[in-house]
Amino acid sequence: MSVKKVIKRDGSSVDFDLQKIVVAIGKANAAVAAEQRLEDSQILAIARYVQQKDKQRLLVEDIQDMVETSIMEMRGYEVAQKYVRYRYRRELKRKSNTTDNGILA
Repeated sequence: MSVKKVIKRDGSSVDFDLQKIVVAIGKANAAVAAEQRLEDSQILAIARYVQQKDKQRLLVEDIQDMVETSIMEMRGYEVAQKYVRYRYRRELKRKSNTTDNGILA
């Protein structure tokens, strides 16, 4: 069995897309020095690890936590740090947008 659906923050459900994980890790990977980067095969292995979880559905936050842990297990500490910082900035932006929408309403 593998993951079929992802539950987004707004509660909606979307099909699992392995490429989204690959792209997200790739962006963090590109932001670190060459000697600290993960290999493409390692990035794909992380995405496949998440995909092969014995769950029909996963929360997006759970996927992100698995990705972060997997990066660190591969000794990609700098990549993990960039990945976590990106997640944090996105969270702040989402909160800001929620506040803005509340004011406009």
